[in-house]
Amino acid sequence: MLKLVVDFKNQAGDKTRISFSDAKAGMTGSEVKAEMEKVVTAQMFVKDELNMYEAVHSGKYVETIETSLF
Repeated sequence: MLKLVVDFKNQAGDKTRISFSDAKAGMTGSEVKAEMEKVVTAQMFVKDELNMYEAVHSGKYVETIETSLF
């Protein structure tokens, strides 16, 4: 399974994360960053008056490989 993991900085400067299961493979870093900037601009995720996604920090694909034993 391929997962896209994007880290953000929140308004307090702490790291927050969004993970997308079954992500589209082959997206470039600039494509992912441009889409995640839309999340930042929308300011839809606020908790205790703190913007949870203030700035895009990093993004990566994570691949999980399962091996059946029996």
